[in-house]
Amino acid sequence: AEYKKAEAIHKDLSVCTLANIYFFNSDYAKSIETAKEKIASVASFDYPNSICIEVLARSYLAKKNWVEAKKYLEQYMNITGAFKDKNIYVMRNRAEFATFLPSL
Repeated sequence: AEYKKAEAIHKDLSVCTLANIYFFNSDYAKSIETAKEKIASVASFDYPNSICIEVLARSYLAKKNWVEAKKYLEQYMNITGAFKDKNIYVMRNRAEFATFLPSL
């Protein structure tokens, strides 16, 4: 019940988390679809929305679609590079993604 209340209040913010859940359940098609729908309506990226870009990068890596993976890895690096403050997740992802990019 509490989750439903929180989701109703922050429905827009939970979309990228939902895409992430699909990713962790190995439902890459659904994670990609959910994340792409969300970012299509985003004018400027903040941390919650950057999760959708992360999900897209990771989903395409899992599907071995290197072209799309590289596109979203680079977009994630560009978006999060502009953040004034980077939380531990962003810093971890940036370090990890920096190791992937040269090989793609």
